[in-house]
Amino acid sequence: MYVDEILQVARIGKWNIATVIVLLITQVIIGGTYAFYQIVFGKLNFKCTDGEGIINECYYKIPNSNSTGICTSFSYYPGKEFSDTLRAKFNLVCEREHLAELEVNIMFIGQLLGSVFGAILIDYFGRKFSLVMGGLANLLCSFVYFMTPNLPLLIIGRFFESFFNVVLCISGFIYLSEVVPSKYAVFGSSSIEASFGIGAFLSGLISLIVKRWDMFIIFRLIMPYCILIVSFIFIDESPKWLLQKRRTDDFKKVIYKMFRINGTKMSSSIASHLNKIDFTENQANVNLQFWQLFQTKRTAFRMIALTICWLSAANLYYALIFGPDLFHLNVHSYIMISGLSEVPATVVHITSANKFGRKFTHIMFSILSVVFLILGVILPHKYILTKSVIACFNKLTATVTYLNIHIWNAELMPTPLRAIGMGLASITGRILAILLPQLILNLSNVFSYFPVIFFLMLGGLATAVALFIPETKNEIFPETIEDYENFGQRSEN
Repeated sequence: MYVDEILQVARIGKWNIATVIVLLITQVIIGGTYAFYQIVFGKLNFKCTDGEGIINECYYKIPNSNSTGICTSFSYYPGKEFSDTLRAKFNLVCEREHLAELEVNIMFIGQLLGSVFGAILIDYFGRKFSLVMGGLANLLCSFVYFMTPNLPLLIIGRFFESFFNVVLCISGFIYLSEVVPSKYAVFGSSSIEASFGIGAFLSGLISLIVKRWDMFIIFRLIMPYCILIVSFIFIDESPKWLLQKRRTDDFKKVIYKMFRINGTKMSSSIASHLNKIDFTENQANVNLQFWQLFQTKRTAFRMIALTICWLSAANLYYALIFGPDLFHLNVHSYIMISGLSEVPATVVHITSANKFGRKFTHIMFSILSVVFLILGVILPHKYILTKSVIACFNKLTATVTYLNIHIWNAELMPTPLRAIGMGLASITGRILAILLPQLILNLSNVFSYFPVIFFLMLGGLATAVALFIPETKNEIFPETIEDYENFGQRSEN
């Protein structure tokens, strides 16, 4: 008997709802964290204060000389943008602006390593343990940002925060998919993205009220992570993970607790099945290895195809980090537009994935996302209202694609290697995302249509390979490596 069948019988009750609420709160906080860094490292209104003969924001004319000097002192003043930021604290402007780009690259490197080593942590130690570790690590990093005396320490903290943010994202996403019946998987997983967007929207809203970056850290990072860590007390470990790790006693305790809290009567067949499970702790030491995901030609091709789809979806989504520059919009407006777009994106994804399937959803919205991104880039700046509308649709379609590849990838992976499988497939997307500041912003200055060609080629390749990935709609998800190898074989034949 599969765990999903037990979940079906237990029905959605207080146990499932409490777990889902905690996981959604996690995503609200993570979404707010990502938006937080766009705000506190955003571009500033500033002027040079080194001399009287100011040429522009970065250079001044040296008195009694025809030469110019590079400004080292600046004053920052309120404007449309959030003006009291970490950029102002460390003067990351003009000749030091490259250090702000370094912060973005450090973020992506942390996410890259989190996709691999964080995934190993999740599959080896469990979903709940990883959530607790991620929450504690991010709380510590928040204190580092609040009290940091120097930029190097800030960048180190940024690396670890990005690493554990990925751990929180992946573990929360997988955990949610494992504690609800498969027929509710799309709804539950899509709610993750909506919560992420709500968190981003709240960060943008709070930043309009709290104009000091240090107070912003308290309200947007330290307090929420304290609440999150306390909330983890009220959830149990994933029963699917416990079963696959042969932790029989713990698995039975969670199942009995689920039925008791949900107020559902356990049938004699389920009770009999639970009593027959007699795996020992010693057998749990025999763990699957990641290379088993590639051990047949069909599964190897499937992993490569998923990797390409991740490459396209992740970079279309991460390109939105540079939305204010690409679309020439105010950072506050863009963050709030982006956050609000996550909610309708969730509704659209639930409708499309349930009705048409994961494959159709991925292909259709990959194409639409590329189209809207291209329109937003090539449209003249004077059409600001039109560009804002296009930015909304671009965010919506990119979010649907990004959310869909999470669900599609997770549903195709066997339970013992689910986190590692997602981490391996998404790693190339994160590698290329490290290069995005240079690829998109710098190269577009040399060749203005570079973003158009880049995303057009990437989207076309991902659409082609997605045709060969099995559909998971209305299918029983693989729980063992044998299930994984045989998945989709009938439809392919």
